[in-house]
This record gives sequence, structure tokens and C-alpha cells, in this order.
Amino acid sequence: MSHDDLSREELVARLETERRGTSETDNLLRELRACQLKLEAQNRALREGQEARDDALSIVTHDLGNFLSSIAMASDLLARTITAGERQSGGELLDAIGRATHRMQTLLTTLGDAGLMVAGCFHVDRRPDQLQSLLAEAVATLRPCSVVKRIRLSLRVPDDLPWVVCDRERIHQVLANLVRNAVQHTPEGGTITLEAARAGQDTVRVAVSDTGSGIPSEDLPHLFDRYWRKGPRAQGGAGLGLFIAHGIITIHDGQLWVESDVGRGTTFFFTLPVAERQPPAATATS
Repeated sequence: MSHDDLSREELVARLETERRGTSETDNLLRELRACQLKLEAQNRALREGQEARDDALSIVTHDLGNFLSSIAMASDLLARTITAGERQSGGELLDAIGRATHRMQTLLTTLGDAGLMVAGCFHVDRRPDQLQSLLAEAVATLRPCSVVKRIRLSLRVPDDLPWVVCDRERIHQVLANLVRNAVQHTPEGGTITLEAARAGQDTVRVAVSDTGSGIPSEDLPHLFDRYWRKGPRAQGGAGLGLFIAHGIITIHDGQLWVESDVGRGTTFFFTLPVAERQPPAATATS
């Protein structure tokens, strides 16, 4: 129906309806814009707060690191200069100072690594390396952690495991985090197993399995979040170990993931790229 077929009253009524509709749309658009501006302001404030926290953390980490280094050197010097008799009476205190200093230095290193990752400044020195020997070294280094709880720590790798491209020290750091977590949440007499096998032409997959308490399914999506410490694995620590491990593996062009069955155990998997050229000594073991 055209405007010519409408009476004056009908035309006025239609125009008024259209005007009200346009006005309501305008109001909705204004409300949406106001909500958008509010969210942008909140996000900006959140980013500024995170940046301020990270800046403060960086400064504190640096300064505390200097103080702890001084304490560690003084403690070591004192331990070297005291007599045997003095060692008998004050040795335990010096040992306690040494252990506490080492724990704090480890925590500060962890905080520093996390800060570098968030800033996009974390780097690794990747080069061809023999994964078999790296895993064997990690098991030998970490076995004392498991002996305390009579946990069996074993390694299963094929003889023909290819070399990978990795930063040896950083991958050892990942393994140490995964194994220590497994020890913490595996009961006495349990088992922790490190395995590695080729997963396709260009990838090796490493697995760290335990017979521990397992992780609830609702916690799994958050395990690699920074500072996340909820759930059965929240005892101690800064909630950064798995965040850093995930970052290290990602920088290696790999993936890190977890599968868990509550009451039966947990397995963490990660992948590393196979070295394009296997060194001549690739078949040697150490």
C-alpha cells in the first residue's frame, strides 16, 4: 500500500511508529556503545594493572636475587672457615640457610622465566641432541627425589630413538618439573615412568606417567595457566612450573598436554621435532 492510499491519520500514525522504532534503535546503539567503552576501560585498567605488577615483580626479583647471592656466598664462606667443633653446633643452621637460599633462588628464577615468556623475550638455544641420553641423565638426576617415597622411577626408550632439536637444559627443566610433580602426587611404593617414541616422520613424543591421585577433569583446562594452583596439585610452589614448561615446549615447536584418570594416575605428553640430519654418532649411547 502506497502513501497515496493512506488517510492522513493513518499516514501520521505510520510515520510516528517508524520514528519510535528509529529512536529505540538509536537508544540501543547508544547503550551498546556505552557498554563497549566501559569494557574497553576495564580491559585497559586490567592491562595496566598486570603491567605494573609484572614491572614490580621484575624489580623485586632482580633485587632479591642480588641479596640472596650475597647470603649464599656468605653462608658458603662461613661453612668453609668454621672449625670442626663449631660445625657440630652450627652446621645444621648453616645447612638450613643453604637450603632456604637455594629454594628462594629457584623461585626467583622461575618468576624471571615466567616474566620473560609473558613479555615474549624468552629464548632457547636449540641444536641437535641425543634425547636418549638426555632422558637417562634426567632420570639419574631426579631419582633421589623418588627414593625418599620408595617410588620406582624407570625409563623406557627404544635403541633407535632419533636425535631431536632442543635446548638440552630447558628440556631437562621441563622433565624435572613433570617428574617432581609426579613424585609429589604419587603414593609410597608407586611408579613413575618416562617413555619416548617416534610419533610420525618429524616428531618424537615423550611421556611422563605416574600411578598417583590423578587430576579432576574440571581442572585439566587450567593446568598450564599462569599462577593457577587450584586442585590436588596446589601444594606449594608459585603455580608457574607447568606454565613455564608449556612455554618451553611451545618455543620448541612442540605440544604439551595431559591425560588423567582420578585415582589411577596422570600422564603428561610433549613432542619435540626430529633433527633433519642425524649426527654420525647418533647411534652411540651414553
